Amino acid sequence: MREIVHCCRVLKIPTILVPHESVFIDEERYYVARSGANMPATDHVLAWGQMQQRIFLERGYRPDRLLVTGSPKFDIFHRYQPTLDREAYASIFALDPSLPIVLFAGQPLDSQVDSQDYALDRQSQAIEDLLDVARELDVQVIIRQPPAKRTIIDQKTRLKIETSVDFAIDGPVKFLVSPEEALYHAAAVLSVNSTMLFEAVLMGRPSISMPYFKFEQIWQKLDIARAPDKDTLRRLLAEALAKGKPMVSDQGMGWARRELAAGAFDGGAAARVCAEMVRIAALPRREAMRPGIPEELVEGHTSGAIALLSNEALPARWTPPLRRLFGFKALSLPREMRKAAGADYGMRIDQRFQTVDPYYQSVRRLLGRPELFVDHGFVASGTPKAVASLICDDRASYYDATRESRLVARLNGEMALGPAERDRVAALLPRLSVGPEPLRTSARRILVVDQALNDRAVALGGASVDSFATMLKVALEADPSAEIGVMAPAAIGSLPPAPILTPERIAEIAGSRKVTMLAAPERSGLPAGWDVVHVVTADVGLIAALGGAEVVCHGTPFYAGWGFTTDRRAVPFRRRARTAEEVFHVAWIVSSRYFDPRTGEPCALETLLPPTSAGPSAPAAATARTAVP
Repeated sequence: MREIVHCCRVLKIPTILVPHESVFIDEERYYVARSGANMPATDHVLAWGQMQQRIFLERGYRPDRLLVTGSPKFDIFHRYQPTLDREAYASIFALDPSLPIVLFAGQPLDSQVDSQDYALDRQSQAIEDLLDVARELDVQVIIRQPPAKRTIIDQKTRLKIETSVDFAIDGPVKFLVSPEEALYHAAAVLSVNSTMLFEAVLMGRPSISMPYFKFEQIWQKLDIARAPDKDTLRRLLAEALAKGKPMVSDQGMGWARRELAAGAFDGGAAARVCAEMVRIAALPRREAMRPGIPEELVEGHTSGAIALLSNEALPARWTPPLRRLFGFKALSLPREMRKAAGADYGMRIDQRFQTVDPYYQSVRRLLGRPELFVDHGFVASGTPKAVASLICDDRASYYDATRESRLVARLNGEMALGPAERDRVAALLPRLSVGPEPLRTSARRILVVDQALNDRAVALGGASVDSFATMLKVALEADPSAEIGVMAPAAIGSLPPAPILTPERIAEIAGSRKVTMLAAPERSGLPAGWDVVHVVTADVGLIAALGGAEVVCHGTPFYAGWGFTTDRRAVPFRRRARTAEEVFHVAWIVSSRYFDPRTGEPCALETLLPPTSAGPSAPAAATARTAVP
């Protein structure tokens, strides 16, 4: 069914979920697919009541796409009119119409239990006890099997039923009467945990649950009678036959009207569902359909969907923030297409430094799944064992200048910073530089920012390894009297990066000119006090621009082309001017997610940054080392 939803999305057909069942046993196990997905992929959900509403919203489903309508399956029990009289009904099962007939609703017990075999064995014992008690009370029994091919009645019990004139079996594949007719003619309804226990109450019949194994039972909240053993069953069945009406409390029915209906079991749920379907069908497609899962994640929603990961060997440090920030359930990268098809979207993770498996590319395209691009964010955790910040996009990685990313599209759009947003950016800026500003001399200070040799942001930013040598030459020639520094690339993960501008290469280019080499800050930021900063595609150029430095771009980083940098190459996809503050807001705040490795919880950007440039978590100031010419 989930694959049908994916197909409808490709064909631009809106989809609506009208749940057939509610929670049987455990809310945590409700609506969980074999793939692990636990949230509807449909554009809309028409929920029974507050229980389903709460479950889906807690799992990240959008509240504006969910409406409580009640369940159409309960409508038929409102003033039900039978199609058979008592004699006709009894004759179908060769039973005596003058004696009470009780109904046992069997279940496959194939979901929301730890062991199906154990649960079925205990259900068989419940049936055995019911048949014994029925003989004692002179009551007839119909065992209604679930609509599944697997039988729930063992050979011994079947023989007991078939050799008795007081017992009968209906189903499992072809049924002699409808479930509503079976409920109407039952003197009492029994089951381990079937919805028919509640449907019997709506029909005005007494019902008894037989929880012969331990589980969290939803019907306890309705106060339905419970018979966990044979002696209790004997007493409760006799009481039910004597009363002839539901044995539930007013408080329990209030719970049911609230949790399983839209306030009342009035027979009008189907009409409400139809009216909502008509309303949705009349909407423009853009309004009727949800954005794709990646787009929703980019907009700040979470998702219980399954992600197909772009790299089978993804480092473990990624898992905690991905689960908490996006609510995703990983599927890894299964080599069986049947298993891979359980994914709702693809997640391309850290393609800047990790190799994307070609198999992922082909499988995702073959399945037609949308894609989310997730990369290391701008704030480092201070340890190679944790990821503290992520930046996500549903169109392209933020550093990919070959396509218009969502980040760039936002900046091309009509967004504008309000007073509160401007104040927040202004408060953050002093916390981004690392270390005190050095004593100034009359010389201009020019910084050249190196990047890792394996940084794919270089090529995706329209540059190459040769661009770094050119950049250093330009910086050296710009002002023969200037102080020149080269900042090493920051470490990503556990391995120190291999620089493009090695000390030997710098000495070769600089000749007799003195060049100061600086280690990268441990956290995102930039050493203070530089007048001009040259970058290829390094992220720190934006921080330099915010600090008032002139920034010269030799590649195409995401912050180039908006009017506040000097760009040495044409920059595509920029269609308006933006300030450095606006770009910072969209990149660091709107497009990024933050995770505190200490608490294991999502957090604000402010939580991860030191309150001052020194900072409580003591990020090291950039240290200088000099290349000997």
